[in-house]
Amino acid sequence: NYIVDRCLSRAERQAFARVRCGIAPIQVELGRYINGHYVQAENRICPVCENGVEDEMHILLKCTLYGDLQDALISRACDLLNTFNNLSDTDQFVFLMSSPAISRYTAKTYKLILDRRRLYFKV
Repeated sequence: NYIVDRCLSRAERQAFARVRCGIAPIQVELGRYINGHYVQAENRICPVCENGVEDEMHILLKCTLYGDLQDALISRACDLLNTFNNLSDTDQFVFLMSSPAISRYTAKTYKLILDRRRLYFKV
């Protein structure tokens, strides 16, 4: 339903779909090969904070470049699920990605994250 949600712009739907399909321009996808050599997933470290693999969960919940966007999304999630902060990172990510009540905000947040990433790296 989130894909056809009329409250989302085309760009927001695209950003969410890219993340869901594993084709977002983040290191876990972009860093598969360096100079023709395969790079293990655990070595595709975030170029911004260097605090873990830059994957979908990292940019949505952990990376310091997007802290203000994460805070706003987490605040909405806590309004919907008062135990959200008690969930593991994985369970928080699953909730944000799959709950119909929050997926619209998650999509909007991913669009803003990918926009900021594009500006940061001037891609």
